[in-house]
Parts: sequence; C-alpha cells; structure tokens
Amino acid sequence: MSKERFVFDIQELPRVGETTWRCHSSKITFSNGWTISMIYGSGTYCNCTAKFDDGCPDVEIAIMDHNGVMIEFKHGDTVKGFTKPDELSDIMQWVKNQPKPKENAENVS
Repeated sequence: MSKERFVFDIQELPRVGETTWRCHSSKITFSNGWTISMIYGSGTYCNCTAKFDDGCPDVEIAIMDHNGVMIEFKHGDTVKGFTKPDELSDIMQWVKNQPKPKENAENVS
C-alpha cells in the first residue's frame, strides 16, 4: 500500500481568555514516508487575515521523517513560519527527495 496521502483539517483550538484559535492545516506524506505539515490561521506563524476564504500569503510548516521525528530547520527550531509559496515548493521537493528507509534493514551497532 502506498504511503502517499493528503490530510486536510480545520481546527478550533482551546480558548485562551477571550480568544478562540481557529486554523487550517494539511499534511502531505510522500512515498518515502516523509511528511510536510502546513498550518495557517490564528495562533500560527503566518500573516493571515481573519477571513480564511481570502487565502493566506504564507504558512507555518513542519517536517517529519519516516519515523515521525520532527526535523530541525537551519534556524534551530522544528517549525518554520511565514513560508511563502515558492519557498514551500522548494522545501517540498527536498522532503520528497529524501531517501526511503531500507526495508528489512539490519540494526548496525
């Protein structure tokens, strides 16, 4: 069975004081098992307006390897905010090109 898939979600996060956080998220898992997660909306690192139907000029992203471990970006954090579409495309290509895990690999100590 192929590991490739799209997941889309609308989340309402718990209220903090008078604020209800609402955001949209999606994940893409490539055939190598690596995943890129994208999220935008209130409470995220993006420049989104309150009207989601207007779209968003950038998103917050995270990358997980084939074991689900979050990958650290060059700036030392596991999320990258304010990611523009062209940059996202380049990062997605990098994620897609990561090597697949070796099946039945022996544990080398």
